[in-house]
Formats: sequence, structure tokens, C-alpha cells
Amino acid sequence: MLRLLMQSIEFLVSSAYAIGSVFLLFVVFLVSADVAMRYIVHGSIPGSMAIVSMTIACALFLGLSKSQEQKQHISIDFFLAKFMGRFGFPFLKWCWPMVIYTLEFTFFALIFWKSIGVFKVSLEMGEYIGGAAIRVPVYPARGVLVLGTFLMMVQIIKDMIELMRQSRKD
Repeated sequence: MLRLLMQSIEFLVSSAYAIGSVFLLFVVFLVSADVAMRYIVHGSIPGSMAIVSMTIACALFLGLSKSQEQKQHISIDFFLAKFMGRFGFPFLKWCWPMVIYTLEFTFFALIFWKSIGVFKVSLEMGEYIGGAAIRVPVYPARGVLVLGTFLMMVQIIKDMIELMRQSRKD
């Protein structure tokens, strides 16, 4: 059962990452087309910068959990290897990552909790970016913030479970 749950989490995280990658590809094409339009017809695509800012926000939050899964974030392994190992605290090799995971989870849980309310308000009022040549909605990006932080919390819990399982084997 646990294995199926872990595989489901991996699938969700990978799917979110793939969608975020498509968003980034879209940004590349939109910015390239916008630059070409500026040189060809001396005008830009209406609302392109607003669309780009919303799309980049979506790509960022959809990719967070994948970076957590692959351990591609800032880490303090140097501190653990040099300082803690030297002073005879081998138990901190398990304890310290658990502390970090707990702090990460708390941080993203706060963002998740606050972003739910912000998303609801944005959706109810139909929030759009002001000043853009076309009406670019903000609420999809706020919804992706909720989804991305939720996936990040799920990934952190998965990492905590894997760390506990690994520590039992050692």
C-alpha cells in the first residue's frame, strides 16, 4: 500500500514538472515571437509580458516538488560532513535532515494555508493584471501556487518516510 502511495506521489510530482516545463517552453516561444514582432511590425503582442509573468509563476511552483525529489536544492551537507562528523555526532546524519524537513514542511504549510484564502478571493473577484493590453487573469497562477505548495508538502512527507525507512535499515 505504501509503495503504491509513493509511486502515485512520484507520478503527480513528475506530471506537475512536465506541465511546468511546457509552460516554460510556451514562455520561450511567446517572448521570441514578441521580440520578432517588435522588429517586424514595430509592435508587440498585447499582454505578452503579463502572460509571461503568470506563466513563469506557474512553472516555478509546479517544479518545486521535483527539485525536492531530486535533492537539487540548497543543502547543508558540507556542515554535516565537516562539523558534526568531527565532533562525534553521527546520529545527526539522520536527525538533522529530519529537522530540516520539518522546517521545510512548516514553511510550505504556512504558504499553502495562506494561499488558499488568497486564491479564493482572487477567483471570486475575477482578479486580472491591471494595465495590460488584454485582461490576463491572476487566479490561475494563484491556484497553481496552492497546487505547487501542496505537492511540495507531499514530497517532503515522502522524503521523511524514506529517511525513516533508511534509518531502520542502517
